[in-house]
Amino acid sequence: MSFLLFFDLVSFDEKGSVNASSTNDINHSRSNFLYLISKYNTYFLKEDKLQIPDFFKDRLAEVLRDVEQGGSFEKARKEVLKNCHPRVQMFANNSSSDREFISRLNSAVPVRDKDFSSSVKKVENDKHLAYILTALSGGLFQKISTTITKSDWNSNIKEKSALFKDVIKYNSLVDTASKVQDHSITTSDIERLVG
Repeated sequence: MSFLLFFDLVSFDEKGSVNASSTNDINHSRSNFLYLISKYNTYFLKEDKLQIPDFFKDRLAEVLRDVEQGGSFEKARKEVLKNCHPRVQMFANNSSSDREFISRLNSAVPVRDKDFSSSVKKVENDKHLAYILTALSGGLFQKISTTITKSDWNSNIKEKSALFKDVIKYNSLVDTASKVQDHSITTSDIERLVG
């Protein structure tokens, strides 16, 4: 199973099901999980140049609030997934746990970062690429940690959205670095991806 770090916004039990974290009860962790799915979904929609469904603009906040207050997680999960990109639905249907589902989403989301794209153009070899990925993910780790501890991100929709996008970007950078280290992706693969 690939490395994933959700900064205590979401946690999983030993079976891979969404679970309470040290800072969130199970209902808030479930709500954050559904919000995370919606943010991963945006990447697939953008990749295929599709509009974000009205559900995510009009109903998602209400569905998440209901889950936070103890409403049915399974019902909310079905409603969120019904409005997601077909690839997101496929990953959900082919996964045996919530953690596996998120791991599959994460592995399919390419690194689309301005800083990364400009840094890669100067890359010399796979070790240099791994260094760049590590440096970028380290900076992002600090940014995320600061946001979580020093701001009221949960009550500001723009901050919450930016935080979850950064968490996805962080996990994507770390996943890509891991692939570079085990030689399943090369410098030239990355250059084609961002070129």
